Amino acid sequence: MNKAIAVVFLAVLLCAASLSSPSSAATATLTGKMTNLQYLVGTWACQTKLPAMGSTAARTMPGAISFEVEPGNTLGYDVSSTEYSGAGFMGYLDAKKLWWSSGADNFGGVSFEVATTGTSAKTVMSGTSTQGGQSVPSRDTMTKASNSKYEDLYETQKDGKWTLGADSTCTKTSNTPS
Repeated sequence: MNKAIAVVFLAVLLCAASLSSPSSAATATLTGKMTNLQYLVGTWACQTKLPAMGSTAARTMPGAISFEVEPGNTLGYDVSSTEYSGAGFMGYLDAKKLWWSSGADNFGGVSFEVATTGTSAKTVMSGTSTQGGQSVPSRDTMTKASNSKYEDLYETQKDGKWTLGADSTCTKTSNTPS
């Protein structure tokens, strides 16, 4: 009798598990123009150079970023460090021949940037970043050094001059998103 109950219990558990967690996982492989970004999928350790701001001196901060394939042939990303976190998405619109990136951070900052050109080695996205109710032109220059190293230079424009926002050099630590 106990064996029969155990078998029924196991069958109920397996059935419940299959019903309660339908697979929402996107394909692990990007297609089309997005294949240029396939190398990003995984987890990366980053060193980010930050400019002096207010009473804080310029410094370099460690952090991490994780990229994963999302529905719609896009990449999702999560950034974390001891002082900052953010998340966003990157994609390509075939009909418009347009790269796009959108993101938000734990300070309420948001950005949206686009590019009409890009290579597998370098893409410059430009658009607008808003922080504290103020919008400024922004750009991200993403340069692939290898399948396990890239740089992301983020700049904002003030008084017609591009200034450093953050310069991250990232090294891949895992092919699995965290």
